[in-house]
Amino acid sequence: MKKYIVTTLFVSLFTISCSQTKNTLDKDVRKKEKVTLSNKVIQNLAQSVILHTYQELSKKSENLSQSVAQLSVEPTQENLDLAADAWRQTRIYWEQTESFLFGPVESLSIDPMIDTWPLNQSDLESILSSNNKITPEVIRTLGTNLKGFHTIEYLLFGNGVQTNQKLIAHLSQKEIEYLLATSQVLAEDCQKLTNGWEAHHNPDVKDSLPYISYILNPGLDNEFYSSEQAVVLELINGMIGIADEVANGKIADPLGGSIEQADTTAVESPFSWNSISDFTDNLKSIRMIYTGDREDHSGLGIIDLLNEKNPLLAQQVLNQIDQAINKVQNIKGETQTPFREAILNPKGRQRVLEAQKAVNLLFETLDQQVLPQFQ
Repeated sequence: MKKYIVTTLFVSLFTISCSQTKNTLDKDVRKKEKVTLSNKVIQNLAQSVILHTYQELSKKSENLSQSVAQLSVEPTQENLDLAADAWRQTRIYWEQTESFLFGPVESLSIDPMIDTWPLNQSDLESILSSNNKITPEVIRTLGTNLKGFHTIEYLLFGNGVQTNQKLIAHLSQKEIEYLLATSQVLAEDCQKLTNGWEAHHNPDVKDSLPYISYILNPGLDNEFYSSEQAVVLELINGMIGIADEVANGKIADPLGGSIEQADTTAVESPFSWNSISDFTDNLKSIRMIYTGDREDHSGLGIIDLLNEKNPLLAQQVLNQIDQAINKVQNIKGETQTPFREAILNPKGRQRVLEAQKAVNLLFETLDQQVLPQFQ
């Protein structure tokens, strides 16, 4: 009888214990599933979007440097045009990083090193007219407005006033020398970005971790991100920042309040007539972080997290991104007018204003409606 009572008691306690364990496991599984979605989003964006984009930027910048080297060996119109196209291809991947301008690009001050605008044309012309040899070592000592994308752009495309194609007859040996040195330094700086993400976020500290490890492993012992929420907020703020810059900086500054107040010297990438492509790639950068997709890759993005909170808002943001891209592309009109010309005529300005309005709407939605959902 006692044996039966003990067995019954044991079975009862075992049943209660199993029930409690199951409830605990169920809670842990539910919690893990919720965390897993955030984790999967962060994993995809960090590895397949951000790191991939920096890796492609490094490859394209190296291709640009090699194209310029070929131009120096064989200075023909074909090679000049090929180098100009290599610049455009590199520019795509740089502009598509601008919704995640945090981490090494900021801590290593690489952004101003490769993308300072406006170019210091007067000092550039002084250097070109001197007898001093131009080497990568010399370029590294110069101001940020004498190196990087826009210096290379000016040398490859000319002043951009009448045309965006430079004739080989107008390319001097000194300009080729400058191109060689500057494109090499640009490639080095782009590689530093990639190394910062996949090798050492601080190149001066041998044992420093790759920046991507901080993104992938948020926690209380992480010096940059104490939680997955902190990573998600970093990504959302990156989208907000570039949307604001495109609408209220890159478009607004040269547009001015009227045709008389328009300022073509404030146009970014004016020599190559690449401004509209710049804006488009900035918006595509937002789209990549938001959707988790890039080129032929499909993955999870911020939209998947927002869908859990507000599906209608999630779709609204995607529509606004695509609308902004379409409006920016439409600045060119039927005549393929470059941005620097569009701001100088009434019809062009109207298209520019419509694009600015669409990008501003996206900025406001991200800032005022999306961000609060995650704070």
